Amino acid sequence: MANKKLKAKERRRKKLVQRDGPGCLVCRWDDGLLTIHHIKKRAEGGKNGMDNLCLLCDNCHVYWHQNETNDFYQWVQQTKDYLYVFGIDVD
Repeated sequence: MANKKLKAKERRRKKLVQRDGPGCLVCRWDDGLLTIHHIKKRAEGGKNGMDNLCLLCDNCHVYWHQNETNDFYQWVQQTKDYLYVFGIDVD
């Protein structure tokens, strides 16, 4: 059973990379250890479908959970804008 879950997780990870490109959705960092993040928490009814998943690096994942808002994608854009101010172009 655990092997099936691991294979399903790896398939989702590959699909996310195909959809969003390699690296963190926010900062584009790619250390090979990206977290599959649920945009809407599973505890709040979020599913494992591709439309509710993205890849985040550990730093952005922690930053999200410290600064959660109602609109994940608005937070992503604001964070990218913030990084750009400091000379980090993530687009």
